[in-house]
This record gives sequence, C-alpha cells and structure tokens, in this order.
Amino acid sequence: YEHSYDSADITVAFYGGEPLINFELIKKIVEYSENIFHAKKITFRMTTNGSLLNENISDYLADHQFVIAISLDGPEHIQNKHRKFNINGSDTFSRVMSNIDLLSRKYPEYYTKNVSFIPVVFPDQDYTEVYDFFANTMGINEKNIIPLIADLGGIDYTFKGVSSYDSTLSNSLEKLD
Repeated sequence: YEHSYDSADITVAFYGGEPLINFELIKKIVEYSENIFHAKKITFRMTTNGSLLNENISDYLADHQFVIAISLDGPEHIQNKHRKFNINGSDTFSRVMSNIDLLSRKYPEYYTKNVSFIPVVFPDQDYTEVYDFFANTMGINEKNIIPLIADLGGIDYTFKGVSSYDSTLSNSLEKLD
C-alpha cells in the first residue's frame, strides 16, 4: 500500500505453480486489495494452467474482471506431450479445453477481452501448427496468443529430427510474418 501510494492504478498478480490451488487465499487477497485500494483502479491478473477453472471460479474471475493468461501449448497431441497431471500422470488437454469452453460460453465478452494464451514452444515442434490451432480452431485473436520459447537450459532433452532449436523455431515463426 505504501509503495503504491502515488499510483492511480494498482495491479495484483497471481502466478507461479498453479495459483488456483489456493482459491480461498486468492479471494481473501482480492477482498483485502479492494478494501485498501478502494479509491484506485485495481487490475487483477493470473497465469493458470486452466485445469482448475470450474464454474464457481470462472464466475469469480469474471466478476472481478481478472486478466487471465492460460498456459495451453496447442492442440491435444502437443499439450499432452509435455503437460500431465502430477497426481496420476494423465493427459490435461480435455479437462483444460472443457474448462475454457465453460468460461467462453458463459462469459463471451469477458473471455474475448480478458483471456490470452501462453503456449510454450519446444524445439521439436512447428509453431505454425500451434498458431493455427489458436487462430483457426479456437478463433483466438493474434494479440491474445503469447508464445514462450521453452528454456531447456540444464535439462537433458532429446530432439528427434531437429538439428537446431533456434533455426527450427525461427523458421516456423518467419512463416507467420
């Protein structure tokens, strides 16, 4: 509060791991923030993997106009290659897509305005396929697709048929220009 005393706009962001694991704490922080910054514009942001977005959480996020970035890597075979549920190792795509569908159907205007996607692009994939999935299959505006290059420093990761990560990613991104 003291650090933001001269700021007209306040941003409170939730990220790291999966913030929705402790949704009750998020609600307490939002309430607290709205109380102490009652005369200021507050923007709540969240990065989530989308696996815990249910109707109750979606209602709350839309009601408080959260700006949400969902970590979805692309079509099913790409998403499920690198993202599994820790509890049982099962695929994540179906659940995440179901939760996204619920949010987009119930709050279409909010969804279009406040939801973006952060696909993590790995060296052994073609980004054009990821982009096509979001733009054509899901109808996501290009400005709402924010790709991140996987940082594999220090990780033993094998690339099948890819000689250079940088050239492969560069080539696929150039196709979109």
